[in-house]
Amino acid sequence: GVALTRLGRSEEAVRTYEGLIAAASSPLERAEFQLMLMELYYDLGRLDDTKVVARQLIGGTFEEDAAAEFAIRDRAYFVLVSVLLEQDRYGDAYQASQAALRRFPASANRATLMLVSARALFFNEEYEKAAAAFDGYASAYPATSETPQAVYQKGYAHEILGEYERAAAAFGDVATRFPQHGLVAEALYRAGENLYNASHFEEALVEYLRTVDDHAGAEPAPKALYSAGWTYMDLDREEDSLAAMRRLVDEY
Repeated sequence: GVALTRLGRSEEAVRTYEGLIAAASSPLERAEFQLMLMELYYDLGRLDDTKVVARQLIGGTFEEDAAAEFAIRDRAYFVLVSVLLEQDRYGDAYQASQAALRRFPASANRATLMLVSARALFFNEEYEKAAAAFDGYASAYPATSETPQAVYQKGYAHEILGEYERAAAAFGDVATRFPQHGLVAEALYRAGENLYNASHFEEALVEYLRTVDDHAGAEPAPKALYSAGWTYMDLDREEDSLAAMRRLVDEY
């Protein structure tokens, strides 16, 4: 089966694994071959077949070695969640990831499954739950490569909910905790926008100007300078507003 797969003879590999599954001498051996078939289906883009085998593994009667480094069911859950996300079945992806987290609390995939759960909630437009889930991930895993994005998405969820102060705090957190990250300029600009929406004009102005002065070449910079011009108007600082708009025309 492995050799046929490497040779690109995928249909023969599928038939080989099906034969091995039928001839397996124990439930565990059958599960091991089902795992190989599931991975092959996934690589081939046969997502519905992948889901069928993944669910068979999750509900299988085989017993795994508790001390084993690799868990078949854990992998099956992970692949199932991945497929459901690819098919835009966000509610099902969330349910499957939560089931995996309950069943395998010490899984090597735990961080990814927590993040997937949060994203599934967000894409399913359950923004309040999504904000809490992103916060849970960032608290549990404060220093992964995905943490800045999780904090940013938490802010975005609060923004959609109209919770502008909480959104601004989250976006500000991105800039404070991860000053070298590529999201910082956008986070500062969004912090300014949310502070403006909350009528905190002085604080909004600070964030707009930080965006422009510290990240002049970033995409949000001209938008931030334009917003700063209007914020000066709200603060009755018309001369500063004119200066900001002239700077916008000159520099961008």
